[in-house]
Amino acid sequence: MKHKHWLLALILLAAFGVRVGYSLARGIGREPGRPSDDASSYSRYAWNLAQGKGFQGPEPGVEGEVPSAYLPPGAPALFALVYMIFGRSYAAVRVVQALLGAASAFLLFLLAKAVINERAGYVAAAMYALYPSAIYYSDMLLTETLYTVALILCLWLCVAWFAPQPNWKRAIVCGMALGLSAMVRPTIFLLMPLLVLWGLFVLKGLRAKALIFVVVAVTYLTTVPWSLRNYSLYHRFILVAPRTWTEILGGNNPVVASDPKYAGYCIWYSQIPGWEHKFDGVPQLGREAIAKQLAIQWLSEHPDKWWYLFRSKFVRFWSPFLHQDNRANRLMMLLSWGPVLVLFLPSFFVTLVTFLRDRHPGILLHLFIFSNLTLALIFYALPRLRYPMEPFCIILASGTVIWLWDRIFREPARNQHPL
Repeated sequence: MKHKHWLLALILLAAFGVRVGYSLARGIGREPGRPSDDASSYSRYAWNLAQGKGFQGPEPGVEGEVPSAYLPPGAPALFALVYMIFGRSYAAVRVVQALLGAASAFLLFLLAKAVINERAGYVAAAMYALYPSAIYYSDMLLTETLYTVALILCLWLCVAWFAPQPNWKRAIVCGMALGLSAMVRPTIFLLMPLLVLWGLFVLKGLRAKALIFVVVAVTYLTTVPWSLRNYSLYHRFILVAPRTWTEILGGNNPVVASDPKYAGYCIWYSQIPGWEHKFDGVPQLGREAIAKQLAIQWLSEHPDKWWYLFRSKFVRFWSPFLHQDNRANRLMMLLSWGPVLVLFLPSFFVTLVTFLRDRHPGILLHLFIFSNLTLALIFYALPRLRYPMEPFCIILASGTVIWLWDRIFREPARNQHPL
């Protein structure tokens, strides 16, 4: 037993070490990016928050830095906490994110152990510890690292902690965890209808099934303070961040429907030829209204493009081939997602059938993968949007790794098939 503990500790130490080492190689204290980059915006919101200026920063269509809900508050809040302790230290943020990366590997171990078995837990943790995409995002001041650890925690709470012994307290904790995750990325709300179906399918007894509605209710209630803050700022209801329709328009427009370079991808909505001046001088809420009108009008007038948009987004979502000029980034994506995709696919279908037959709580992993795919089909297929589901694909891929190991190197024990 002790050697297993040492193995897990070594994996977690490696996860932390390679992330810090990568940041050191790139310049651990360097600026987060150009002023127009997301990373720079997150950092500026965080610094204002750390200085007691409130949640304010750059917003499209507005000069200077203003109180805004343009960005979800989760990641800036974490960065602000680091800045309050260490000053405006980008190195400190990257070290904290390296710790979160190690925490993700540990939680992935626990989740894989609950869904498949302990061996899969070690394989999944080791794969994620050295996963190139995870190491890359750990170095960036973005939402990916925080959102991923929050997601893995949420799914572990639901699958391994709540489902076996559903009660009020556990339902509330799961809901709060999901709500806080939504403050990092509101896209998790797309999982809520599927979470209800999961609870009704997996949980036994009417009382237990009713608790899944408690989980969902608490998820939304957790965001109420932020929604009230937004209402006081804009005098209208905004759940987390007003960016839905501008993002939809970016992935559904004449350019992405005709230029193979953008197939399945997106173009910044204010750069779409013929529409670029419609957003001049308009703040984000106004941009949302304009984008909604343009997106609905264009989609309704071009139903012949729907299948092309669906197909191109679907293909790009699953593709390990990155459409970039940067050779290093293309290689990183191929070495990250490529092997995982190959190992994940057979396990996905085998476990899907098995979990449906047994009403296994682990079916929540499949539902989250489906929700992430749906997100890409509605918006666009961007590696950053796919990345949060990749740890769960790694869990299923670890089952394939164990199956191959047993087939090649030893005879598997009876009734211990990893899948």
